[in-house]
Formats: sequence, C-alpha cells, structure tokens
Amino acid sequence: MSKLTFIIYLILFAALLLHPHLIEHIGPISKPYVESILNVVIIGLGLLTYYLHQRRLARQEKALNISKAKLLESFKYIGLVNRQLPLLRQVSTDLMANNNGAKQGKKTVFDNLLAIAVVSIAKKKWGVLRFIAVDSYQTVKEFIHTHNKALVASRISNRELVVASGQSNFATAQDFYSIHTSDQAAVVKAYLIFPRGSGAEDLANEYSVLQAITDQAQLFFKYLYV
Repeated sequence: MSKLTFIIYLILFAALLLHPHLIEHIGPISKPYVESILNVVIIGLGLLTYYLHQRRLARQEKALNISKAKLLESFKYIGLVNRQLPLLRQVSTDLMANNNGAKQGKKTVFDNLLAIAVVSIAKKKWGVLRFIAVDSYQTVKEFIHTHNKALVASRISNRELVVASGQSNFATAQDFYSIHTSDQAAVVKAYLIFPRGSGAEDLANEYSVLQAITDQAQLFFKYLYV
C-alpha cells in the first residue's frame, strides 16, 4: 500500500469515528439522517480509493510482466549471439584468409559462406546465393548448396525476388524465403534464398545472423568481382 493511500484511509477512518460528535441538525434534516448520509459518503470514498489502488497495482504488475518478458527476450538474444559469434568470425575472417585470388578460390569463399548459412544457421536442405542486376533482373553470379542444383535454379524468378524485396528485407515468394542485402545503393544485389518451412517463425530467430551473412556476401562480391 502506498503512503498516499494509507493517509486517505486514515482520514476516512477518523471521519467515520468523529463525525457523529461534530454534527448537529442541518436545517430540517435530523442528526441520524445526516450521520447516515455521511456514513454512505465515507464508505463510498473508501471503496473508490480501494478500486483506484487496485487499478494502479494492476498497471504496475502489467508493466513489470512486460519488463520481465523483454528482459528474458534480451537474454535469449544474447545467448543466441554468443553461440553464433564463432560462425560470424568464420564468415568475416577465416573465409577470406583461405582465398588465393584465383577463380576457384573466389568460388570456394562463396560456397563455404553459403554452406554456413544453409547448414549451420538456417538448417535447410538447400540454399541459393544469387547476385542480381536489379535494373535488368539478370543473374550476375549464383552459388547453390543442394544435391539437385538444376531443379532449384529453375524454380526461382529474379523479377519476383526483386519485386518482393522492395517490401521487406525478409520477403516471401512462392514457396521460399529471400533475404537481400542492406546496401540500397548497389546495382548488383545479393539474395540469400531458402525453402519455406511449416511455421511462420521458421527463420525468424535466425534472421539477424542471416542478414549479416547476406551483407557479408555483398562485401565479398564487391571485393572479389567488382
């Protein structure tokens, strides 16, 4: 109970005890009627104070529950990031350390990057890393991680990818997800593509890491191919 609520209850209790000794006849109304009216008013004020106090407690409890939920979500995110830091280091540093500048070496960088995204992060059966010239919808480079490359490549339209990505960085088209680079000024953009799962939250928990991998692929493309 707050200090203000306690003081209000104390004043009402004192008024309830003392008012019979302080009032006399008020005009034509006799003292017993005045006492009854004051009793009703004092009790009503007490009930109103109790109701307002309970509402304030409910709001405080709701705010506390929201804060707890946000705190738990933050701890989950921190735990997720801590588990994925070695993978992000592998994406940013180790892959480029193995690049020898040759054509096959460049391809190996992107093949390994895509394998990390597909197998370690998204945990999907296949994935595509495609670089598209957004003005002409032409494929500039493409890397596929799957056992059936021809089947996957033939199913995905560049135009549909570009149009869908104009609405969100994490877009859904047909039966697959696509994540495109955050570099809005790029004329050739990286698109990371996975098959859709059964739930709407399929890749939601991994989105931030997959976005980082897509942006890293964009940087690698600029460094190795532009």
